[in-house]
Amino acid sequence: MYVKRKLGVGDLMPAVRIVGKIGVSDFKKCFSADTVKNMIKNGTPDGETSDVMIEKIGFETVLNALDVLLVNIPKCEQDMYEFMASMCQVSVDEFKEFPPSAFVDVLQEIFTAEEAKDFFSHVSRLLNLTK
Repeated sequence: MYVKRKLGVGDLMPAVRIVGKIGVSDFKKCFSADTVKNMIKNGTPDGETSDVMIEKIGFETVLNALDVLLVNIPKCEQDMYEFMASMCQVSVDEFKEFPPSAFVDVLQEIFTAEEAKDFFSHVSRLLNLTK
């Protein structure tokens, strides 16, 4: 476990800055890409189950999302290092010495933290996405 502190209000603006640089609107395009639209429009080919079609659409969408991430993450590299190092209570230079797998582990710890779940629950209620 790398994360040493809880998320707080002071973490909102750095997180928003990172998400803004990654480009949320670009992710929206992943679901409306021509390839995905054509797969949905044309339905399942003969002999192919709807589960297989859903899997193909999901795979195509994930590839599109991965492309967005790979193109945009360098735009917020320093912001991410600073935010993640802060969460681990280490310097940016110390964070950069962590093993590569730690990057994913830290993200997972942050997004599965109770504070993050609670925050997203409140945001979704604010946007009337849930009751």
